[in-house]
Amino acid sequence: MTNDSVPPTAAAAGSGPEWEFAHSPDGEAQSSSGADGPVAGGPAPEPAPDGTRLAYDGAADAAIRIAVSNSLRTLATLGVYRFWAKTRVRRYLWSRVSFLGDRVEYTGTGRELLLGFIAAIVVLGLLGGSLFGLEIAFGIEHPVYWTAQGIYSVGIVFLVFVAEYRARRYRLSRTEWRGIRFAQGGSSLRYALLAVGWTVVTVLSLGTTYAVYRTSLQRYRTTHTSFGDRRFEFTGRAGELLKTWLLAWVFFVPTLGLTWIWYRAREFRHFAAKSRWGSLSFSSDLETGAMYRIVVFFAVLTALVVGVLFAVIVALAVSTVMLNPGLVESTQRAGAWLPFNPNAAELAGYVIAISVFLPVMAVLRMLFLIHPLFRDVLPSIGVIGEEDFEAVAQSAVSMPRRGEGLADALDVGAV
Repeated sequence: MTNDSVPPTAAAAGSGPEWEFAHSPDGEAQSSSGADGPVAGGPAPEPAPDGTRLAYDGAADAAIRIAVSNSLRTLATLGVYRFWAKTRVRRYLWSRVSFLGDRVEYTGTGRELLLGFIAAIVVLGLLGGSLFGLEIAFGIEHPVYWTAQGIYSVGIVFLVFVAEYRARRYRLSRTEWRGIRFAQGGSSLRYALLAVGWTVVTVLSLGTTYAVYRTSLQRYRTTHTSFGDRRFEFTGRAGELLKTWLLAWVFFVPTLGLTWIWYRAREFRHFAAKSRWGSLSFSSDLETGAMYRIVVFFAVLTALVVGVLFAVIVALAVSTVMLNPGLVESTQRAGAWLPFNPNAAELAGYVIAISVFLPVMAVLRMLFLIHPLFRDVLPSIGVIGEEDFEAVAQSAVSMPRRGEGLADALDVGAV
C-alpha cells in the first residue's frame, strides 16, 4: 500500500496508496460510451447521506479490458505505447472517483509522459556514461573509480526520491475537481535530502525510527499540497505512531511481514485524521482486514505466476542442454555469459513466455491490486465540516510541462 496507489485526492488526505476512452495519439481523451461502462461526463453515484465520503464506482470488467488492451498495444509497439497506456488507466481510475456528486478528472497526456521519459534517459545516460568513462580511464580497481561508483550509487538513491516527489507533483497538477486543480509546491531536492537523511537514520537504528521517517515525509508532502489557492495542513507527530510501529517491528519477522500491513493501515487512518484543508478535516475507517486480503492475495498470486515463468525458462534451458550435451562445455570454454546456446526455436520460446507473462501480470495487478485498493481505500475517507467551494480560486502554482520521466525511468510509482 503505497502513496501512489490511490489518486491525489486521497493522498492529500491520507497516506500519500475506464470506461473505455477513444483517444488521440497525444493521449487526449474523447469520451466514448463503448463497452466498458458510462462515459466520462456521466453522472456520479449519489453521495452518502451526509455527503462527506469519497466514492469510487469503477468496474472490474472494465479494468480488465483496459489492462489487456494496454498490454497488447504495448507489446505491439515494443513498449512505446506504455506512456499512453498509463494515461488511459489514470483517466479511467480518476474519473470513477467522485465527491459530492462531482467526478475527479485526470488531464495528463501520454505525450507529456514520453517527453519526460526521454529527458530523464538523457540525464541518466550522461551519468552512467561518465562512470563508464572513468572505468575505461582508470580501471575498476582504481580508487578514483570506486569513489565515483560510491557517489553514483548514493546519487541514484537521491534521484529516486527526487523522482517520487516530481511524479506526485505532475499527477496532482493534472488532477481536477469541479475545474479546480490540485498542485504541489516545495522543492524535490529538499524532499530528497530529507528522505535520504531519514533513510540513513532508519537503517542505523535497524528500522526502529521508520515511523519518524514516514511522518516527516508525509508532513512535507501534505503541507506543500494545495487544492486551488488553499494549502493542506498536517498536524501529525511521529510519537503518536511510534508505539504502533515498534510493536509491528518486533513481530515483523515472526509474522513474515504481516505486521507491516497492519501498521500501514493504522498509519493511513492516523495521517487522514491529522490532515486539514481550510475548515475541513478528514477521517478514515480503512479496515486492516481488507488490506490483508488485497496485499497478501496479490503477493501469493504474483509468486505463483513468477514461479510458473521460472519453471518454463528452466525447462527450456534443460531441454537445450539435454538435446545438445556438448554445448555447455563449449560455451564455458568460450567464456559465454549463457550456460547454454539456445537455437532459434528456444529463443522464440523465451520471447513467448515473457510476452505472455507481462500482459498476465498487468491484468492481475489491475484486477487484484489497483482496482481493489481504489475500491476499499477511497470510500473509507470521510470529510468533516463545511466549505464554500465556489469561493476557491484556481491554483497559482506553476504546472510542470513534462511528465514524470525520472520516476518512469527509475520505476518509481504504482499507477
